Amino acid sequence: MANFNSSVLGNVNVQNKNVKDGNTPNAVKVNNVEETAKSKLESTFADVRVSKNTPVQATLDKHLDKALGRYFTVNGAEFQETPDYDDPDKINTATVYSVRVTSKKAWLPLGTEIHVKVKDHKPIFNQQELQDIMFGSSAPVVVAFDELAHYHFGNGESLNAADVRKVNISVKEAMND
Repeated sequence: MANFNSSVLGNVNVQNKNVKDGNTPNAVKVNNVEETAKSKLESTFADVRVSKNTPVQATLDKHLDKALGRYFTVNGAEFQETPDYDDPDKINTATVYSVRVTSKKAWLPLGTEIHVKVKDHKPIFNQQELQDIMFGSSAPVVVAFDELAHYHFGNGESLNAADVRKVNISVKEAMND
């Protein structure tokens, strides 16, 4: 199983332009606001563990941001409730988002549909919003995921994330990411 880290994947690190002495009361840090604002919108990727058993897969997983892009358009969402394997009285919840790759620069073809599971999470859309999205009655919704990770097992794979959020950018902007 692999995790991804945006710093490993070559995301731009924001450098402080003006920094007063940190020991001074009321120290002020002024960041490059445009880069900081953009980085808060993008999907983030979980850390990748280097594996002696699957070094090729781990290397490929380090480039998940390039393969998928950082923004996605939503096709739908499914809320799941499943009993816990260890505790039959406990119910695990998750939402599986059906999204499309939106970046023209992504390695996957534009429009490729993928499914991302967000555990312990209820949908960020109500039922009416989901129907409008699925039937094209509303404008496409752009989302980003936090700590997006790829897992490869046997003959399958899975994409998981810690969280999902709506991003206030147009599809056209997301396509040029």
